[in-house]
Amino acid sequence: MMRRARAEAVFRRENMDVTVDIENGKLTLSSAEESENGVAIAPEPPPDGDEAGAGSAVRAFSPIEIQFPKSLKIEEVSVETYGEGKDDEYTFTFYARGTSSGGEIRFEDARRNEHLLRVSPLNGKVWLVDLDEKK
Repeated sequence: MMRRARAEAVFRRENMDVTVDIENGKLTLSSAEESENGVAIAPEPPPDGDEAGAGSAVRAFSPIEIQFPKSLKIEEVSVETYGEGKDDEYTFTFYARGTSSGGEIRFEDARRNEHLLRVSPLNGKVWLVDLDEKK
């Protein structure tokens, strides 16, 4: 989901948010483009008779939600942008230029192995680190 968020942000040339809901164990990918009054802005439709193609507007983005399996437990979320976390919901933002707010998600699987998902703030790259197995 994180890698897709970066790709969508670059392709669409608009900021994309991935919200991590620790309490419910889910991730939500959505467009971060909103007007000043909080209403999402939809791209303008192409003029009559113009077929979709190069230079045409990209369709509005529909949010995508992924539920973590019960065997994965989110242990901790760290977002590097000040003020991005609240009430067990943290937002990673991927910017149109390929950068991101950066941060980490630490989670544990059914075998008690810890994993760390890192997001680079410099280039928006996402990678998974397997931490030492718990004794």
